[in-house]
Amino acid sequence: MSSAYVAIQQQTYQMQPLWYASFISPAVLCAVAILSIGVLAWVIVKVELQSKKQTLSLTTVFTPANTLAFILAFTSVIYYAAMSVSMYSGATGQWSFTPVVITVSLGVLETAYLWFAWIRASDIIERQSSPLQNKIIKALLYASCLNPAYGLLTICLPNSLGFLVHIPGGAITCILDVYFGLSFAKYIFRLQENLTDVGYKKFAETEQYMIISRHGLFMSSCALSSLACFVVGIICLEANPTMETMISFNLFWMAKDFFLTTIGLCVLRMKMALINEKKVRKHGSSGKETTVVTNEA
Repeated sequence: MSSAYVAIQQQTYQMQPLWYASFISPAVLCAVAILSIGVLAWVIVKVELQSKKQTLSLTTVFTPANTLAFILAFTSVIYYAAMSVSMYSGATGQWSFTPVVITVSLGVLETAYLWFAWIRASDIIERQSSPLQNKIIKALLYASCLNPAYGLLTICLPNSLGFLVHIPGGAITCILDVYFGLSFAKYIFRLQENLTDVGYKKFAETEQYMIISRHGLFMSSCALSSLACFVVGIICLEANPTMETMISFNLFWMAKDFFLTTIGLCVLRMKMALINEKKVRKHGSSGKETTVVTNEA
């Protein structure tokens, strides 16, 4: 970070409410991420495995999607803890290694989120894409695996150029999120158009994709909103650091973290919705009542 930023951030120390909010907010989100790890483990072990009648083992718990969900949750804990320490130490002039931890963990979050979205929704996206588009998507997904490595460049780059390490990962995330979001919206629109023409059995088969599309569209929107807050915050930070821009920076930074947390919570919500939908389909196919509520959080 620039010396101007440090000076202005130290001035915010005098603005107690803003200073407290700048490091308490990520600390609270860190606690939410820790809680989400326990909830995710409970959902997988006590709900998902029982609904599938599977025994508890590493292979049944750590499926590709579940593994990525755990990575998202654990990395969120590291990210928010480092962010809280960074905001606190920034105002008191005690900078540490946290900027590197923040950048690397943010890269891991971007990569894990993109791969989770792809694993869950690849059938939907591939059906609406040409072979060339699918190849480009997969190339970008593999390129996103380098996102965490970009964070290590903050060690050798001048503080004033540290924001440059976010450009490659941010660009890949933005491109894929826009494409994923459009694919989900297109699928939802087409399915709703044809919904009156399909019977219950066909509806039951497509309901799972509808759940994935709705949650996927919401997550893409949150990811793009988080990215927008990040970009605006960086502009406020680097353009002309003043007390006014520092206030804007802190507000956009907290909004960015809020959207990131919302993505993680949406992952949990989608898992529960998919589990409930499978119960509905199973009961429906056996002629039993389908009274499972699918809108539980």
